[in-house]
Amino acid sequence: PAAALAALGVENESFANLSWSYIMFPAVSGNAVLYGLAAVLSGLREEVRSALTAWQWRIGTRDEKLIKEIFDRCDLDGSGTMEINELHVAMRYLVGKDVS
Repeated sequence: PAAALAALGVENESFANLSWSYIMFPAVSGNAVLYGLAAVLSGLREEVRSALTAWQWRIGTRDEKLIKEIFDRCDLDGSGTMEINELHVAMRYLVGKDVS
């Protein structure tokens, strides 16, 4: 900070401290506002996504046949239920990589 102040020609220490607060306050408060906005939008996006998915299930645009096919492929023992290892296989099939 001292080199920056010297380059600006600031010699008064009280002015130097005041000027740094003018620089730091907008940066810190701006980041806080952006973080808060991102948190709110994230929650809103999740609500919209779940509402859209529920709506798609209600009107039948979700392909139940495809989901049944994936389930049958991943139900390795044919029990009609998913064990944890079968769930890992299903997630690997859907996502294309291992999911922990």
